[in-house]
Amino acid sequence: MKRWMIYLLVLVGIHVYFVSVLNKVYEPYRERMKKVANPIYSVPNWSDPLQDDIFMVKDKSGVIRYYKILESVVENNITLLEGKYRFVTELEESMKPKKWTFEFMNDPKLYSDSIQQFSLKEFKDLKEDAYFTRGFRLQKKKGSILTFLKLYNHYQSTIKSFIWFFIIWFFTFLNTYFFSFSREKLLIMFGSFLFCLLWYGAPIYEKDFRMGIYIYGKMLFMAFSIFYLIDFLNKKGVRRCTFSDREAAKFTAIVVVGFLLSCAFSYFQFFVYKLFGINLFGFKIDKLLTDWRLDISSFYIISWLSFATGNFLNNFRIHFFQLRRKANAFKYARAQELEFKSELDTLQAKINPHFLYNSLNSIASLAQFDPQKTEKMALALSKFYKEKTNRKERIWSTVSEELAMLQTYLSIEKIRFGDRLEVMVDDEETVEDEKMPRFLLQPLIENAIKYGYRSEDNKIIVKIKIERQKGNLIFRIYDSGLSFSDKMDTGYGIRSVQKKLKLFYPNRHKMIFINHPEKQVFIQIKL
Repeated sequence: MKRWMIYLLVLVGIHVYFVSVLNKVYEPYRERMKKVANPIYSVPNWSDPLQDDIFMVKDKSGVIRYYKILESVVENNITLLEGKYRFVTELEESMKPKKWTFEFMNDPKLYSDSIQQFSLKEFKDLKEDAYFTRGFRLQKKKGSILTFLKLYNHYQSTIKSFIWFFIIWFFTFLNTYFFSFSREKLLIMFGSFLFCLLWYGAPIYEKDFRMGIYIYGKMLFMAFSIFYLIDFLNKKGVRRCTFSDREAAKFTAIVVVGFLLSCAFSYFQFFVYKLFGINLFGFKIDKLLTDWRLDISSFYIISWLSFATGNFLNNFRIHFFQLRRKANAFKYARAQELEFKSELDTLQAKINPHFLYNSLNSIASLAQFDPQKTEKMALALSKFYKEKTNRKERIWSTVSEELAMLQTYLSIEKIRFGDRLEVMVDDEETVEDEKMPRFLLQPLIENAIKYGYRSEDNKIIVKIKIERQKGNLIFRIYDSGLSFSDKMDTGYGIRSVQKKLKLFYPNRHKMIFINHPEKQVFIQIKL
C-alpha cells in the first residue's frame, strides 16, 4: 500500500474517532432536547392564545390564578383547563422563572379535570384588574435547525475542517488575485479575522478592553507561530519530499504545536486569574477553577485537527490544479514537439528536384566519355542523399559535421562545374563543436552556386565564413553573382532555412540579405 493511502486512512480514522467521541459527549444533550425544547418566557398574547400556552394572573390581593389552553381559538371560542389551586404570594413578589417554571406549571396535577370553554372576549376579561400577568409558551425549534445542530455536534470536526478550508482558500484567493500582501501583512489580516470571528461569534462573558487586547494578541501569536513553523519545515527539507509526506509532516506539526500553544495559553489565563483575579477565559468562572489543575478538554484537539485538515484540503486543491496545469503544459509541449518533428521531417525529406535533375543529367553526360568521374559523382551523390534521408533521425549536428557534409555536396558540384566553381571556407576552431540544425547551410550554398555566376571571368565564387561574436554564432555565405533584388522571390531552399531557424531558434535568430559592401546572406543565432 502506498504511503499517501496510509496517510488518507489515518486522517479519515481520526475524524471518525472524534465523530464517535462527540456523539457520546452530546448524547445526553440530544436526549434532553427530545424531551423539552428551551421554553421562551414572555407576556402571553391574550388576543391569540395557542395550544399548550399557560397564562398566569396575579390580582391585587396577591392571589395567582392560572389556565392552560387545550385548543386554540375555534369560531371565537377557546377550550382550556383552569388551575384548581390558588397560590397566594406577596403583592410585590415577582413570578421569577426559577420558581414559576414551565415544567412546574405544566404539571397535570395542578389543573382541574373539567374542561371549560370561554369566548375570546370572556378569556380577555380574565386579566381585567390584574396586578401582574405572565405566560409560558413552549416554542420548539424548527426541525431544520434541530437537524443542523444535531449534525454539527455530531460531525463538528469535519464541518469545521471545511469551514477552515473555505476561509484559507478565500484569503489565498484575495492575496493571489487582488492585493499581493507581504506575508506579515497577510498574517496580521488573518489574525484580525480570527479575532473578529471569536469576539463577535463566540459567547464571550464580560467583554472588555483587556479581554479584547488579550484575544487579539493571542490570535496574532498563533497565526505567526503556525506560519513560521510551516516555513521552518519547508526550509529543513520537507519541500523536497513528496506531496503526501510533506503534508503529513505539516498536518502533524500543526495539530501538536497548536494543541501545546492552546494549553500554554489556558494555563497562562489560569495563572492570571489565580494571582490577579483577572478573567481572560471568556466565560463565567464558578467551580471550574478550584486549584492549579486545569482540565484541558478535547476542544483544542478538535479545533486544531479541523484547522490542519482545512489547510491540507487547500494545499491539495493547489497541488491538484498545479498537476492539471503541468499535464496541460505537457500535452501542449508534446503536441508542439510532434508538430515540430513533422514539419522538420517534411523539410528534411523534401529533395530539391532541380539539383537532383541536374546531377543525374551530369552523370548521364559524363558516362559517355569519363567513366571515372561518372563513378565518383554517383558515389558522392549517393553519400549526400544518404545523409539527407537522415536514417538515424538526428536533428542536430555540429559545425564540423555540417562542413563535412557540405564538402560531399560541393564535390558533386565541382564535378558539374569544374574549374569555374571556387569555394572557400573560413571557420574558427572555437565554433567547430557548436550545435546547429542539420542541413541548415546546404540550401544557401546551393542558392549561392545557382545565382553566383560572374560572366566577366566565367567564374562562380562562393565563400563560407563561420565565427562567434559576443555570444552569437554568425554564418556568412558570400557569392560573386548579381545583387539581391528588392523584390527577390525566395525559393524553397531559402524558405526551408527560414522555417528551420524559426523552429529551432524562435525570437533568437536573424537572417538578412546584404548587397554592400559584399553580397552575402547573413545569419545570426543567439547561443
